[in-house]
Amino acid sequence: MKDRITQMEKDLRSTYALVAIVNKKSEIAADVERYALTELHKATESLNFIALNRAEENKRIHERVNALTQLSSAEEIFWREHSKASAVAQFQDRVQQVHHFFDKCYKAMRVVWKTMFPLNAVPPTLLALMSEFGLLSIANATGDLEALYPKVLLPANIIVDRLEENSRVPEERGTPQG
Repeated sequence: MKDRITQMEKDLRSTYALVAIVNKKSEIAADVERYALTELHKATESLNFIALNRAEENKRIHERVNALTQLSSAEEIFWREHSKASAVAQFQDRVQQVHHFFDKCYKAMRVVWKTMFPLNAVPPTLLALMSEFGLLSIANATGDLEALYPKVLLPANIIVDRLEENSRVPEERGTPQG
């Protein structure tokens, strides 16, 4: 009987030790999650250089969070917590907006390149194209590209919008065929 009690005491101490380990791991996991969400918020705000329509952005985020919530299983508690799901959805939305912006810049600069140098191949990336036009050295001298956005945005939008308009078939433009 005494051996049995001794064994139970050892088991109890082991259980306490395991509980302490699990508690410490959960604290660390919570700290890591808080840090990750804080960094995600910082990254999202750093993508705030494009003129945002907050109402449209909030609508897209709300729709994405609702979709993620509906698609998630009962075990996936991450998407059930609205603030976490919104942080991820907002970051995804901003990345898509930035991607669209740089696509427009690249398309506009390709048109300029093809007009100026019709016999030369167009550089394959936006960075290579900016380098060819000498814009990359300006950005590197200042340490960031933010000063270049106003210079590129309006002409890029005008050129790409006109190209898109001209590439549509007549019925898309709303003009009668004749």
